[in-house]
Amino acid sequence: ATDNLLLGLQPTLFFMVSGEEEESVATGISSGERLVELLEVGRGRMIAANEALVMAKTKLDALSLDGVSPGLLLNVEQISQFYNEVSNINALLAQSPELLTAVFGLDGEKSYLVLSQNNDEIRPSGGFIGTYGWFVVRNARITDFDYRPSTTTSPNPPPESFMSTIDAPDWWISYRNPIYVAWDGSWSPDFRVTADMAARYYDAGNNPEAPLDGVIALDVTAFELLLGALGEVRVPSYNVRVNQANFREVIYDIRESEESHKDFLAALYNEIFSSWQNASQDASEAVLGALLEALQGKHLMIAFTDPALNDLVQSLGWSGALVPPVGDYVNVIDANLGNKSNHSVSRSLTYDVLLNGDGSADGRLSIGYNYYESVASLDPAVDARYHGPLDYRSLLQLYLPPGTTMTNQDDLPRLEKVANMTYAQFVTRVAIEYDGSERYQLSYHIPDVTDAIGQYQRYHLLIQKQPGMRPSDVNLQIQLPEGATLVSMQPQADATYSLERTVLDFRLSLDADQVVEVIYAP
Repeated sequence: ATDNLLLGLQPTLFFMVSGEEEESVATGISSGERLVELLEVGRGRMIAANEALVMAKTKLDALSLDGVSPGLLLNVEQISQFYNEVSNINALLAQSPELLTAVFGLDGEKSYLVLSQNNDEIRPSGGFIGTYGWFVVRNARITDFDYRPSTTTSPNPPPESFMSTIDAPDWWISYRNPIYVAWDGSWSPDFRVTADMAARYYDAGNNPEAPLDGVIALDVTAFELLLGALGEVRVPSYNVRVNQANFREVIYDIRESEESHKDFLAALYNEIFSSWQNASQDASEAVLGALLEALQGKHLMIAFTDPALNDLVQSLGWSGALVPPVGDYVNVIDANLGNKSNHSVSRSLTYDVLLNGDGSADGRLSIGYNYYESVASLDPAVDARYHGPLDYRSLLQLYLPPGTTMTNQDDLPRLEKVANMTYAQFVTRVAIEYDGSERYQLSYHIPDVTDAIGQYQRYHLLIQKQPGMRPSDVNLQIQLPEGATLVSMQPQADATYSLERTVLDFRLSLDADQVVEVIYAP
């Protein structure tokens, strides 16, 4: 199946990495039309891959695993995981010509909204929306685009009755004008929720190029990566040159000296967009790399109004979606309540989990914040005169496995549980004084975090990264049940101890979602 899949992809891959400069996919979105043609050329091989996958699944299901050795059992489990991955990829590729035809506007004009999120003022699904833009695609070419400041009248707001379609939770930020709850960045860490509300807000206001076909979000980090690829961008109307090194300093200097700083940002983003469209092949390849890095780190996210396209983006991990928990799950979400200090606030997680013999677990989660003057004093975004009070305040959300019950929340006495069918969701507020640090800790019990693989048990943990959050450290310690024997783990622990229980220590960087899996013999 994999051989057929790769053979079917050969024409497309050759075009992407070996084509002539005027044909290379890196030269711009106009190459999309050729990509669709080449994917259709390889479709026969993808059909053959699917036939082979059906045969493989039949053989896997027929295997008897009673009493097999640990090594053989793990091999079969790994092959089953490969089967799922290859099946998902092949199904995606089989649909890709139709999906890319829609995305690139090969069957008609498509319009997209661009949300510029300021992750210096972090919000659950990325950051405060200070500027926005739109672009139009037809026949795999961008035919029109524009960037504008986000204000009370831009984009055109919908009628007040629109608010009846928004079900904002009562614990979320109270706006003086409630209708803007659908535009400034939503309470949900799932970007698809934010994108849906922003698109409906935009469409209901009868704005340019409505109705929209999709929404794209880029934050400050994504624009820094783009500038690193482009080199330098000049904003003629302000006589300013901007590059990756001075980007944040320039935009905050303008904010201090210009009342219409959002006009400058709109002008700058227009120039970045224009430079990207007219970049050389080398620069375009660098931009492609920057975009992939931004997508992997949830600094660039994509959502469509077409559910099939949304499924495609989600399968690639580019949608900023919440993932339903399978086993153990941790997701810590901040929402800045009044300044732009998130570039200087360092957040770390420490998670200690004790696995019990009955498949349950006892977890202890510590959330640490460091907000030191030695760092913040060099940050142009931290300035009480222009960018809000110095102290950092956050509306904090925790997403844990369903059925989780708190056993100790002394450090967070105001922690409240929120009704949620998919997760155990909790909200509270935290405060970190300027040039200070805080560490909040809570303990809880999870009723079921393991599943059986033959005679073994598997513990699966997903730690999701908040969209827009810069990379943070995670210290993870897992204690196996008493008498349990470690069989395998992925990734490898940084340290392993044999005490009364087997203890595994991991040092992770939350620059993307992190998965840890441990298999043990009870």
